[in-house]
Amino acid sequence: MAPDSFLEFTESDALNRLSQTAPRSTFAAVDRTDSAIYLHKDYGALEVDDFIHKLDFRITAIAVSAATQERIAVITYCKDLNDWDGNRVANKDQLSLIIKSNNVGNQFTLVLSETEGGNEHKNSPAQVYVVGTTYYAKIKKIGTSASIFIYSDEDRTTLIDSSVLVLQSDYAFRYLLIPQSLDVATAFTCSGYVENLDTRRTTWAEAMIRRVGEDIPIYRESEGAVGTYGDPASTWALHATERMLITRPKPSVRDSIAGRIDQSEYVAHLLGDTVARSHDYLLLDGVKYEVIKIDTLKKRGTRFSKVAQLKRMDEG
Repeated sequence: MAPDSFLEFTESDALNRLSQTAPRSTFAAVDRTDSAIYLHKDYGALEVDDFIHKLDFRITAIAVSAATQERIAVITYCKDLNDWDGNRVANKDQLSLIIKSNNVGNQFTLVLSETEGGNEHKNSPAQVYVVGTTYYAKIKKIGTSASIFIYSDEDRTTLIDSSVLVLQSDYAFRYLLIPQSLDVATAFTCSGYVENLDTRRTTWAEAMIRRVGEDIPIYRESEGAVGTYGDPASTWALHATERMLITRPKPSVRDSIAGRIDQSEYVAHLLGDTVARSHDYLLLDGVKYEVIKIDTLKKRGTRFSKVAQLKRMDEG
C-alpha cells in the first residue's frame, strides 16, 4: 500500500521553508521563532480519534545551542490551525512530537507534548538521536493514552525508544500537521523531513468511513399486545446509545477478528460491555444498519474489544 501523499496537504508557509513530494514533507531551516509555518490535512467530520499511525523521519541539520531547546513539531494533531505556541496560548488542544536540541552538536531528543487549557504536559525520553539518521516511528492514541515507539529499522522490529503520555482528555482531532513551527523565543533552526506517512490504521480497523465521537443510537424491537389475527404487534424504540466506530474492513483485519465477520460490508467496533445484540439496528446519519452478528476480537489492548457485522438496511 502506498503511503499517504503530502501533495494532498495544504501549506501555510510565508517564509518558504517547506516543500513536498508525494511521499515526503521537507522543512529547511525552520526557526523556533517562525510563525504559522505548517503543512496540514483537514479531516473535517472524519476527525482523528483513536489511531496507530506510522512515519519515518530524519533531522538533517540542527543549530547547536548551549541550552537544550525544543525546535519543531514533526507531527501535530490539533483541533485548530495554528503554530504550536499559537494553539497553546489560545487554550487549544493539541498532541505533538517535538524535536529538542541537545547541547552536543548533531544530536537531539524527542518530546511527546500535549497542550490543553493553556498548559503543556509532556514526556521527554532520555534517548539521544543522531542527525543524519532515519528513524521509524509509530504513534498510538487510545483513549487518554498517547504513546510513541521509535525503531531503528523500517520493519519496526528493533525498538530503541518508547514513551507514554497520559492525556488530560480523550480528544478527537480535526487537523494533522507535518511539520508545525513553534513560534517561541530565541532563534535556532532545524531542518529535516518526514516521509512514508501511514494513517490508515485506527485501533484494529482500517479504511474507516468516519470517526464517531458522539453516541450512536441503538434501536430494539419489542412485542406488544396480540393483534386481531393472533400476531403480536412489534414496535421499534430507542434502547440505548453507545460510542463506537463504523468502518469498512480490509482483508488484513481478518486476523484480528474471530470468525468471518470481516467479510461484512460494514463493521461496528464496540465496547466490551456493549448492550447491542443481534437484530438491533444502529442509526448513523439517518441510515439504518442492522446488527447481524457480534463477536469478540482475538487481539486485545483496545477499548473497542467487540465487533459487529452490519448490513445497511436500505441496500436490500
